Amino acid sequence: MGATTVLVRTNAMVIPKNMITTANTTKSGCQRKCGNLTIPYPFGIGYNCSFPGSYGFNLICNTSYNPPRAFTSVDGFGDILDITETQTTVRNTFMATLCYDSQGNEISPSGEGLVDYLDIGSSPFTISKTANKLTVIGCNNYGVFDSSGGYIGDHLRVGCISLCSKTEPVPGSCLGGCCQASIPFGSQNFALAVHGISAGGDPESCSYSFYGKLGSFTFGGASDLTRNNFDVVRNKILDQVSIVFDWNVQLNTSCKKVKMSNSSINPYLCQSNTRCIDTAEGGYRCSCLPGYEGNPYLKPGCTDINECIAGPNNPCTTFCVNTPGSFICFCSDGYTGDGLSSGIGCIRITDKSSFLTIAIKIFTIDELERATDHFNEDRILGKGGQGTVYKGMLSEGKIVAIKMCKVVDQNQCGDFVNEVIILSNINHRNIVKLLGCCLEHETPLQVFEYIPNGTLDHHIHSPSSEFQITWRMRLQIASDLAGALAYLHSSSSIPIFHRDIKSSNILLDDKYRAKLSDFGTSKSVAIDQTHATTRVMGTFGYLDPEYYQLGQYTEKSDVYSFGVVLVELLT
Repeated sequence: MGATTVLVRTNAMVIPKNMITTANTTKSGCQRKCGNLTIPYPFGIGYNCSFPGSYGFNLICNTSYNPPRAFTSVDGFGDILDITETQTTVRNTFMATLCYDSQGNEISPSGEGLVDYLDIGSSPFTISKTANKLTVIGCNNYGVFDSSGGYIGDHLRVGCISLCSKTEPVPGSCLGGCCQASIPFGSQNFALAVHGISAGGDPESCSYSFYGKLGSFTFGGASDLTRNNFDVVRNKILDQVSIVFDWNVQLNTSCKKVKMSNSSINPYLCQSNTRCIDTAEGGYRCSCLPGYEGNPYLKPGCTDINECIAGPNNPCTTFCVNTPGSFICFCSDGYTGDGLSSGIGCIRITDKSSFLTIAIKIFTIDELERATDHFNEDRILGKGGQGTVYKGMLSEGKIVAIKMCKVVDQNQCGDFVNEVIILSNINHRNIVKLLGCCLEHETPLQVFEYIPNGTLDHHIHSPSSEFQITWRMRLQIASDLAGALAYLHSSSSIPIFHRDIKSSNILLDDKYRAKLSDFGTSKSVAIDQTHATTRVMGTFGYLDPEYYQLGQYTEKSDVYSFGVVLVELLT
């Protein structure tokens, strides 16, 4: 047989340009920078330069500073220090303070006082619960972060107590005279408070409670606690500490809702070649699909990355063909492999009888989106560790099962390629048929024949009261599975070890005949090869004990797993 041409979907090795670094960062004719800060749309400076759906995106560039500083229209915000695809960092202006005079009586030497507030309701911002911390410095005081925006009432609160021992507080640490607490919830408003543990405090001392970016403040030790240094410490906090906010295009909505209500008044902002992301804050953001780059909020949307012109970072060892959102690596005649610089590359074929070829249909993402109503949740047949399976109907009316693989690393991408190679060379009535695949989506997609009656595992372990498989059906299923294994081991063009025989990988068709599925970890071997030495893989309970101990997989290992399925069928 000829050399293998492996089609593979991987992440690009060139660095994609995001909404900050791409050429079309802002709307046409709008100011790109304010001082050192790049302003990406949906943020903007000036008339018709920002997304009108939220007042928080409209920025003002104050040129009285050198360099100029950008401010949002949200009340109380300091100047913006950074904008990323998901977060905005703002200079801190919020702090609660408490000082004691020479008699230990409480005083408030500045405008902050015991409590300070921030309320950013109706803006696109929420306080990041992962990037910030509550910090309290002082002796025998406690600080409170209240997510309500008010201090009294039944609200979500977090606090910590700052104690001073006989040992002098150590600068740079937060062990004595300092404490910190994480905030386990996001919010659009909060109140900060600082109080003494008991009546009266250390004479001529001060305490501070503030919320800000983790690591942005360095505690100065005992000198930060004296009343004489109040102005120095207060200014240090205001100068050093920033707050990180998560931003959404809109809050209190979802991708599904905003798509349905898309209009000129409330437009859906995700452009071509993007995906909509429902966020934990209860809103949505847009992102370029893998293999694309640009600002996902501006027309014409994200554009294809040509990975094949990456110079020394070219992902392929020999031939590279750019495709929309991806690329294809292939090898010259007489060579085989994945063609990837990061993979096995291209290897000269010395024994042509030990290699397989691919001959399947390549579907477009448009075809599969139409078939599944844009991967509607109502079309989901099942979910598992390898991905989600959808029921679909192709344009010619054929019902199919479409598997959206859950690729999170190169190994799982290899499982996808392996399954495509093996199933494209198999033709047996008791093995599920692979109809094709799609490489244009952010994760690989496989198209299989539709098997209507689910898995054997479901019928054995969660039987329906209305229908149960009979003994005759059970014996037929066992015979079908034995025939499939005999074909894989002895009758296919190249012997194949399945390596994951179990009842959940056996599907039942409309006549309750068995169809073996899931060949992601399967392995083809040379005709005269008796075993394969591999990392132990499979499902405990079905795993051959000798394989588990020695790491050598043989056709008898498949037969052992088949025996476990027989026990399930007969008991």
